[in-house]
Amino acid sequence: MLANIFQALESLGLTAQKRAIHIQFSNQNLKTQVFLQRIDGQHQLNNGFKAELICLSTNATIQLKQFIGSHAAIDTVTDNGQLTRVTGIITQALQGQSDGSLTVYKLTLEDPTALWKQRRNSRVFMNKSVPDVVQLIFKEWQQKSSLFASSLTLDLSGLSQDYDIRPFIMQSLESDYDFLTRLLRSESINWLIDEAERIVPQSSAAIQPQKLRLIDDNSQYQALDRRMIRYHRSSATEQYDSMTSLVGQRSLQPSSVHVQRWQADVLEQEDGAGSVQSTHKHSAQYDNASLGLEQAWHFSPAWMQDLNGEDGATASGNAQIEKLNQNLGQYYDLQSKQFIADTTVRDTHVGYWFELAEHPEIDQHAGSDKEFLITGKNFYNQNNLPKDLHQQINQLLVQSNWQPTQSNNTEERQANQLTLQRRSIKTVPEFNPLQHRPTASPQRAKVVGPSGEEIHVDEWGRIKVRFLFTRNDDHSHDGGAGANDNDTDSAWVDVLTPWAGEGYGAR
Repeated sequence: MLANIFQALESLGLTAQKRAIHIQFSNQNLKTQVFLQRIDGQHQLNNGFKAELICLSTNATIQLKQFIGSHAAIDTVTDNGQLTRVTGIITQALQGQSDGSLTVYKLTLEDPTALWKQRRNSRVFMNKSVPDVVQLIFKEWQQKSSLFASSLTLDLSGLSQDYDIRPFIMQSLESDYDFLTRLLRSESINWLIDEAERIVPQSSAAIQPQKLRLIDDNSQYQALDRRMIRYHRSSATEQYDSMTSLVGQRSLQPSSVHVQRWQADVLEQEDGAGSVQSTHKHSAQYDNASLGLEQAWHFSPAWMQDLNGEDGATASGNAQIEKLNQNLGQYYDLQSKQFIADTTVRDTHVGYWFELAEHPEIDQHAGSDKEFLITGKNFYNQNNLPKDLHQQINQLLVQSNWQPTQSNNTEERQANQLTLQRRSIKTVPEFNPLQHRPTASPQRAKVVGPSGEEIHVDEWGRIKVRFLFTRNDDHSHDGGAGANDNDTDSAWVDVLTPWAGEGYGAR
């Protein structure tokens, strides 16, 4: 038997120069033992990257824990001979069947935010904006997890807006992933997993950490290196990759949004501008007003900062109502129309835009109407093996009860399906106020205050508390605020009483 899988394949004529896809592991023990045969992947804006890898080896005894936590880079040969790269962390490994000469392995490759799903916590943050909280938790992960620190960097250069300083933010029995993405959704901040190097000079190039990019404006999305994609049929005689199908999709969405909440400092219900009509034309038969598809949301009462302004928090007011209304409306508009494209273009990347050329309908448009942002990608690719070897591998896959996640196209060795939005349409993450929130339940807390004071209230009779779940290690970033057993542990909290009145009084 040949020493490793690569020698075995080279004896059949499949040299490195003839491979369509390559894999590199940070674990050097796997370097000569594992050959990548196929990749099926998905990548979404405001979600992340995940791929399934089918690998071959002449070694049937590779310990599966050798794979777990290893960085991996998948390089794909493009139509112009370059290598385009995706990377990630191996989070799952399965050993399939063996026929004595070959063994199949199935690996799951995910971006590093998948690690966030494995840690759950409860904690509080005082006087912080959403980007502040993201940075604090990101830094904490870098300090506590060497795997995470070597896998991901944070890029805030795509944030162009100012964000409210919230007097109090709580993580309550949530995974770090659910908590952080909930906060990002509430401010309509997009998150994108991007590669530090989308093009590499050779497949042996060092694996670089991926980037988590936070983006709040479409101008922050960059163009693909090729910038233009042709609409053209795909065949073996075509020299360059192209788009082979473009399907427009429309769906009826809410045509207006009304947001309201209680504003405690003025003792009034705040409605902002009331019911705001969408500027997007949903139907050629009816205008938005006559459709009457209103989403009326009643939010929790507005936060109340310190009455003397000592906490530095942003004062709650009408501007926040208007922003919530705008964010919800923009998401409904975004969902009302999108495009699904089938392509053979191998160097397409989510979060990048291109201009579509040679399409009979799109060519009638001008400017930004011909430019499309890639918000999602499903793809597959595979190495072209000799027929006998291909049949041998398929038999092992059948015996392992493994099926590719992407449907096979017998005419194409590789292809992808893209979800597209016109670049001029603002992208925002989905934010459902009923879904993207923590589970609320009664809980105990200890009343706290400055040292030496038996009673500590403000002029509204509000108190400060320490929540019993708080741990010192989780709150060291802010002088221990949240776990100090004093008045730094929370914002002011209302006290329910059996008395009520028209004025402030006992609240």
